[in-house]
Amino acid sequence: MAQRVRKRKSREVDAQAENITRPRQRVHETMTERAYRLLKENIIHLRLLPGSSLSEAAICKQLDLGRTPVNYALHRLHRDGLVKISPRSGICVSDLSKSDLMIGLAVRRIILPAVAAAAAIRPLDQATIEYLETLLPNLDETADFDLVVDTYRQFYTCVAEAGCNFALVQILEGLCDRVIRYWVLARLKGCNIHFLKEDLSTLVACFRRQDGVEAARIVRERIDKFEADVLRTCGPSLAP
Repeated sequence: MAQRVRKRKSREVDAQAENITRPRQRVHETMTERAYRLLKENIIHLRLLPGSSLSEAAICKQLDLGRTPVNYALHRLHRDGLVKISPRSGICVSDLSKSDLMIGLAVRRIILPAVAAAAAIRPLDQATIEYLETLLPNLDETADFDLVVDTYRQFYTCVAEAGCNFALVQILEGLCDRVIRYWVLARLKGCNIHFLKEDLSTLVACFRRQDGVEAARIVRERIDKFEADVLRTCGPSLAP
């Protein structure tokens, strides 16, 4: 009986690994970086479901990578809060919960408005503002969702990097990765959260006229709206 249960669980874990998409390797990307990026993208976009068990061997086979880079990637994802590793229960994707969402959004309310205000007051150079403007067409309602998510991340990463605060860039990336999972879940449940183009266009205008107060207000308002939309759509299905 125990052997049949183990075999069934093994098949379920292998089936989860088969959900992992495997895009082409990027130039100058190490095997560990590739394993980390691919696993993170599949966790964020819920191709690897919250709470699902993971097998290093199955992931290695699916990604055509060795055990060492996959192991390092999983431990890095564990530090990011996207994966749980336990000596007894093994490796699994972190669950989605209201408490995790609220903590992530609370930290974003502190950091993101300050980043936007500082970018406006600094101010950003013309080349950076023009680059941000080139990102805006990617945020159309008809755009591919993965492109919208990647563009959103690029926008705020660029704003933070412009201030040469690379520690802050890492914090923002980690927060963004965790919050995006709730965005994807809301979308899967029929809530298409598409306020980005208008809001980020207004934000760029704030950068141009160096209006830090308005930039911070826009960001705080959008975080509040995002929270309301996600809780309304996904709240009943989230763990406490």
